[in-house]
Amino acid sequence: MKEKVKNDSNIKQILTLIFFIIIIGIYATNNYNENGNKVHVQPTISYTLDTIPKYSSEPYVTINNNIPNF
Repeated sequence: MKEKVKNDSNIKQILTLIFFIIIIGIYATNNYNENGNKVHVQPTISYTLDTIPKYSSEPYVTINNNIPNF
């Protein structure tokens, strides 16, 4: 009886290890394109002085409706 419990515990540990290896593999391969190059995706954000409101003696200005771009 003790041997069956030990075998069940070993099987659970092996399955857990396999699960984590698969998850790490999926995460690691998602960051590469079809040529094998690492993909760095960063949004392009730019503001010009024309898009920033002039100083109006308020302590702040609203840019992009106060929605952050990060």
